[in-house]
Amino acid sequence: MLFEVTKKNNATTAYRQLPAQISASWQFCDRHQVNPLLIKPSQKLSPTQLAQKRQDYQPLLQLIHSFRNQLVLESKTEDILFVVTDSQGNIIDRRGPQAAQTLADQINFQEGNNWSELAVGTNAIGLALTSKQLTSVILEQHFAAGSKQWSCVAAPIFDSQQRLLAIIDLSAYHCAHIQDLQWYLLTLATKINEQLLRDYTDLLEYAVQKPSDTVICDCRYQVVKIDTPNPWQLTQGANLQPLLQKQIFTNPQKIFCHKRLIGYQYSWPTNLKLVKSANHQVAMTVSYNSAYRALIAQVQQAAHSDLPIHIFGESGSGKEIIAQLIYRTSHLQRQPLIVLNCGALSNDLLISELFGYAPGAFTGASAKGYVGKLKQADGGTLFLDEVESMSLSMQRSLLRVLEDHWVTPLGGQPQKTHFRLITASNQDLKQLVQQKQFRADLFYRIYLLPFHLPPLRERFEDLPLLIENFCEQRSWQLTWQKKIIPIAQKYSWPGNIREFNNFLQRLWVYYSHQEPSPAVIKDLIEVGALNSKTDPLATSPIIASPKTKKPASEAQQLQAALQKNNFNKTQVAEELQISRTTLYRKLKKWGLDA
Repeated sequence: MLFEVTKKNNATTAYRQLPAQISASWQFCDRHQVNPLLIKPSQKLSPTQLAQKRQDYQPLLQLIHSFRNQLVLESKTEDILFVVTDSQGNIIDRRGPQAAQTLADQINFQEGNNWSELAVGTNAIGLALTSKQLTSVILEQHFAAGSKQWSCVAAPIFDSQQRLLAIIDLSAYHCAHIQDLQWYLLTLATKINEQLLRDYTDLLEYAVQKPSDTVICDCRYQVVKIDTPNPWQLTQGANLQPLLQKQIFTNPQKIFCHKRLIGYQYSWPTNLKLVKSANHQVAMTVSYNSAYRALIAQVQQAAHSDLPIHIFGESGSGKEIIAQLIYRTSHLQRQPLIVLNCGALSNDLLISELFGYAPGAFTGASAKGYVGKLKQADGGTLFLDEVESMSLSMQRSLLRVLEDHWVTPLGGQPQKTHFRLITASNQDLKQLVQQKQFRADLFYRIYLLPFHLPPLRERFEDLPLLIENFCEQRSWQLTWQKKIIPIAQKYSWPGNIREFNNFLQRLWVYYSHQEPSPAVIKDLIEVGALNSKTDPLATSPIIASPKTKKPASEAQQLQAALQKNNFNKTQVAEELQISRTTLYRKLKKWGLDA
């Protein structure tokens, strides 16, 4: 064997007996201690990895085999294998006579195995990977013992940007004359590369005609067209698959040209289209969190109706943002949106603000009187935040207006009014009704389309988007935002988005032109927290009180799982191997559902 000669005698002289490219490869293998006695390589894709590879390469495989069927290989050798690898040399497709496949199986020259130089020594696939040119290796020119009975020729396949896509290899058993294989493979590879370039040109022509709210990618999910800037900072050539797995984009469509699949088209999320209006509040409804996106989709559906909508969520979770989205999505967006925080006013002031008053209705009243919010909203939308803070008598008055659509200002005459009502609360209205703190009749009037907003701790994947939105408002070119996220994920943010934005404000004021240390970021978070030393993500598990008679072990297990998974309930359910329904029941049972 030639390798043994090189070891025993002068290595330089032995290497010179080989073609230059083969000699260089042997020296490379020698330096990297590739085993020349190797029969079977050990690097192998798992069945799942191989299946995913084949799925990703399916359009290219179809193109390769369509041209392969058109070209006739005029070789007298019957034992020829047709092999396709990915851009790393992993075999993803192998075809040929059964006799040849059986022989190839003996050296693991089969789907799932890696055939790079480092894996199996000098071979045509490995050389084509490094040289990116048509390459052949004949019999004894192979470095490893297992390959020396084969002659192989391999050619690279490139995309439109001349990036390596795949390697096509023809391998013949016990055949030293492979000139026919070389010409055949050169012709085949040339036709495939030309077709891929035509496909890309056709895809560009298609993309130019499409509106700006679409995303176009090729068959390998490389972006061909996308609006820039965009929340994901994607540019042409970027890989779209991570966002597709998160189901960010909607309405997928296949793009065909001359009956060939050349790419895919996706629509921007409906709520993301509103970002272009420069309304940063609406931009904050864009999300990487699948549960939150599903909620936003339902909200947008509900917005097209005239039915009352109720939004329930923790303080700072974005209830007003959702109200704005409903208003801007509805058919009433050209009519007024009247906003009133019921919790910010005393009962007497709330009556005046809602119902208004006639001139001179009471001592100190304006001589011109005042048109109340209920009348101001006529024909439009009324948003009542913290509606649970209304007194029972005020609730009764509001109910009467909702039932007969008449409002009577203090000291004035009844006036007709009709509006779309959106309410919001920090507390669960169902519990308040059971506690006799909220009227059941008003509850049934306003609770037709309820939405429960998740807290920020359940959608930590949206922290990058919140940071980007904040930076966009202030034209802040922040280059170290990835430094913020792992630290921010250690806190529960009871003040939710409002608290997080407050932290960003402090960060911007003090560090708009320099990069803070992790300790400084931590301090800037804690300085605005109400209970930083006992934050829910840093505290010990909650122990059940004797009054509830709940077993501490289950409560501790739930609390620990919540903390470990950053309060992502889907991940908690998977870890505990229970359904989400069972998880919510247990959380509610032990008082951990807040």
